[in-house]
Amino acid sequence: MNLVEAIGAAGVVGCGGAGYPAQGKLKGSFEYFIINGAECEPLLRTDRYLMLNKAREIVQAAATIKHEMNIPHCFIALKEHYADEVRALEAAITALAVKEGFVPPTINYEKPDLEIDATKGEVPLDLNYTPNVGVKRDIRVALSSSLGFGGHNSILVFKKAISC
Repeated sequence: MNLVEAIGAAGVVGCGGAGYPAQGKLKGSFEYFIINGAECEPLLRTDRYLMLNKAREIVQAAATIKHEMNIPHCFIALKEHYADEVRALEAAITALAVKEGFVPPTINYEKPDLEIDATKGEVPLDLNYTPNVGVKRDIRVALSSSLGFGGHNSILVFKKAISC
């Protein structure tokens, strides 16, 4: 049983009023997989609750669907003021990147800014970035930063566990 069949067998449906089967939304081939976390119903907080309390599961499920269905791009759509939810999802993405050894792409960044003077210590001379396509790498430590986002500053450090 493939992933789409398993979702259908589990009876997963959308949370909208129509209760559309999720299996039907996953048939075909896609270039973009967009997870809609921008609640538009007044007073509903279900998506926000899940993003705050189940961020790891959301990110892992999105990565699994993206991989199994060979979808090139995956996005989680949120409202601008969902600062805590963004931090939770970003932390989950960073932790998954360390675990899986995969550096997510830096989208829409084709080349370094040539006006930055590396000789003055503004950027490392061996600047490494991943324009538009992620890469497999051995990641031992990663930072998840939300400096200034939503008026809050925080940095989380994730380190790969090494078995003895």
